[in-house]
Formats: sequence, C-alpha cells, structure tokens
Amino acid sequence: MDVYKTKVGQTTHTKITVTNFERDTLKEAPYYQAGKPGKGSLHFAVCPACENPIQILGLYKKLAHTPDPYAKHYSKSVTYLAEYDHESYEFCPYSNPDRNPDRDGRRTPGSKIAISILNLLINHFDQVIYMIEESTGIKIGNAFAERMLNSYRDHQGHLYKAATLLNVPWIFAYMANAKSITRQRVHNNPALLKALREHLPEAQIDAEGGQKGVLRPKNDKDFLNINVSYIHHTITSTDNVITETMKMVVFTQRKKVNVELYEQVITFDPDHFLALINVSEDRAYRPRKKELVAMAQKILSGKS
Repeated sequence: MDVYKTKVGQTTHTKITVTNFERDTLKEAPYYQAGKPGKGSLHFAVCPACENPIQILGLYKKLAHTPDPYAKHYSKSVTYLAEYDHESYEFCPYSNPDRNPDRDGRRTPGSKIAISILNLLINHFDQVIYMIEESTGIKIGNAFAERMLNSYRDHQGHLYKAATLLNVPWIFAYMANAKSITRQRVHNNPALLKALREHLPEAQIDAEGGQKGVLRPKNDKDFLNINVSYIHHTITSTDNVITETMKMVVFTQRKKVNVELYEQVITFDPDHFLALINVSEDRAYRPRKKELVAMAQKILSGKS
C-alpha cells in the first residue's frame, strides 16, 4: 500500500513519503523502532482500511524492485500503536487485492473494525449520502435514504467482509437492494438523463425550473417503473494502489422483463470522502443535515 495513518480511529490517511512520515511521527516510538545492529530503524504505522499495524519498507533505502517506499501488514501487535486482528487483516483489500469480494461473506459480529465502520456511517450519514449523490448523479431524498438504511441494516452491511473505513459510502449503496428512483432528481449526470429521455418515453423529465431533473410520469396518476441497483463490487491493485469500483444499473420492467436503460462504472473516491468528513463546520461549503444523522442513529443503533 502507498498510504498510512498514525493512529487507530483516525479518519485521514497520508501518502507514504519520507517528508510526510517524518512530519507526522517526528521520528518517535512507536513509529521508529530499533532494528538489527547496522540495519537502521524499523518504521511502523496503521493501515487506513483495517487498522492493523503496517511496516513501511524502503523509506530511506531504495528497494531493488520499486523506486518508492510502500507498506505491508505486520502480523503482530505493535505496542502503543495498534493491535493485530487477523480477521480484519484477512479481509483487508491491501492484504488480498485482485479478488472478487464475496457478496454474502460477513465478519464475526462484534468485530472491532465492523463497529468502527458502523459508527463512521452513522456519525457522517449525511456526508455519506452526499458522496453517493456526487458519484451517481441521483439525488437521495429522506424517504429514499431511509429505505437504503433499512436494506443496510437487514443485510448487516457493516459486517460485509470487503467493507473498510475507506469505502463506507459506496458499500452502503452496494448493500441496498434495487430501489425505485421515481420522483428523485438526476443532477450532474447528463449521460444518464440522455439515456432516460431516449429510452423511457413514459417519463417526464423537466429541463429547467423547480422540477429540473425530477423523474416523474407524464401523467401524475400513472405509475412509473424505474429502479437503480448497485452491483459488481470489484477490488484491484496496481503499483500498491487499490482501486475499487461497482456498477450502477438503471432499469425498468416491460412485460415482466427487466430492461436496462443505463449502466455506469462508479470508481470509489476515498480521498474525497475523508476530506469531506474532516472539514470543520465553520469551513464546510455545505451545512450538515442533522436529521439524516438522527435517522441513521435510530435505524442502525436502535436509538432515537
């Protein structure tokens, strides 16, 4: 992996460079530890995805097989830094990339990383929704968000083996069953709008005004069948950089047969998500939606 963080529970990560690592650690223990005589220090940090200890290699001495330093998981706990959790390691994308995630695979209930994922989702649920909207171009109203929360709860999405602290918004969407997007708004996705106008003649999609982009039947008394589903979660690794994607499929049903109207590969953008949740409220360009956070708290933790 090419990123690290310095503390368990931290919601930021940093690219591995000498400058960054020295700045963040000030060359203190437990990040710098004595190695074998004449071999220099050992360098440790925390995996941003699974919060296990990682060892940084090639920080000062260039490695033979790569010009850049990188990190790998360390299979022991590092005192005062992070405890080793084999289950979290086993399902971390950095430990086993280029695999097909098991949609039905679940972690052990009570898993520390699963609890951290759930807390992050609840505490930043409005920002999770915003990231999904930005990724897909489909606005998510409160009723739609509630239906997605119920799906996530029913599927125990926080226990999904391929869920990490870096992919929370997209895995939240991926855990949902197909959902109707009738009367939702499409924004900032002209390709989707074009496909809907071409292939869904029974829909009225205004180009301007207060109803701009809203998907509704031409006759408000009619039923408009239009749904979205998120499928095919994939994880790949190139030069120690993890890329995650899923596919968004928008479809209708004609004569009891599903008819695909549009599909798009959604690439996860964890840097954008982490930047969003770490901006202070006084510097945020959009206000928090506390009613969404309260909704997530009620549905996912049973607290009102």
